[in-house]
This record gives sequence, structure tokens and C-alpha cells, in this order.
Amino acid sequence: GNSTCAECTSPSVDWLVLEYGVLVCIRCAGAHRSLGTHISKVRSIDLDKFSEAELQWAAAMGNAKSNSIFEAALPARMRRPEPGASDTIRHMWLRAKYDH
Repeated sequence: GNSTCAECTSPSVDWLVLEYGVLVCIRCAGAHRSLGTHISKVRSIDLDKFSEAELQWAAAMGNAKSNSIFEAALPARMRRPEPGASDTIRHMWLRAKYDH
């Protein structure tokens, strides 16, 4: 499910990454933002408004489905960052996962 961050499994998910339909924590949201809007657009689930199409996309994808797609091509040695991981580790994970 979507009860934990799609990237680091933190239990605090307050941000939606529109392109991938995943919910993430604030630290991973910041890492997604650092990738640039051409790769990742992040919105607050509490503060921002979403179109019906955006909500349907997010519901259709979700963390598990999106991760199964985008993590399939990751090298076997890549490991998901832990909730306490540094911003550098998060950034490396996201670049490997989404920037190809």
C-alpha cells in the first residue's frame, strides 16, 4: 500500500509525486524536487488541489504498482534507502530509479 513512503518506507506520507502516482515522505519529496520538474512534480496532499484525472492516476498506480515498474530495471546491488538515510543517498536512489 500507500501507508508508507514509496522510496524509504517512512510511515509519514504527505506528498504525492504526480508522474509516478506514489506517496512519499517530506524528505523524499525534497529529493524528488531536486531532480527537476522535467523528471518529477511533487504536491502536498494536504495543501494542494488535484484534478480528477490526477487523483484517478494516483489511485490506479499507487506505491506498489509504480515501484514494481520503476524498480524493475535497477541494478541488483541497489537498495532502497532507509527512513534515516542522507539526502545524498535518497538523491542517488531516485536518479537511478527515475532518470533514464
